[in-house]
Amino acid sequence: MFPTVTGKAWTRSGFRERVWVDAIEAASKHDREENGIAASVYEGFTFHLLRHTAGSLMALAGMDPAAASERLGHTDGGALFLRRYRHLYEGEKRTQAKKLGQLVDRERKRFEDAQRKANRLADT
Repeated sequence: MFPTVTGKAWTRSGFRERVWVDAIEAASKHDREENGIAASVYEGFTFHLLRHTAGSLMALAGMDPAAASERLGHTDGGALFLRRYRHLYEGEKRTQAKKLGQLVDRERKRFEDAQRKANRLADT
């Protein structure tokens, strides 16, 4: 995902020591100086939290859980992803509920039409 300058994959410790720690320290310093605060929200921020942020954004975007899960390196077809991020699919839940309502309305209309037709035939 983030190659080295030579195009190779970072080792976990190499990325942490050469990139991550410096970036977090710089962000924390800027946050403290810019906002005049003693402690920054970036202090204690881990790479794993960045991974959760990516997962959350994929869920909020409505990305297919199996595809999002695969991007995060999971091999369970999306089960873990859904357990962790399902609450972020509120819009999708509403869409699915609307589809169910439309199906019920369509079937109700079909049933009522069939009843009217049967009643007309019985009256003749």
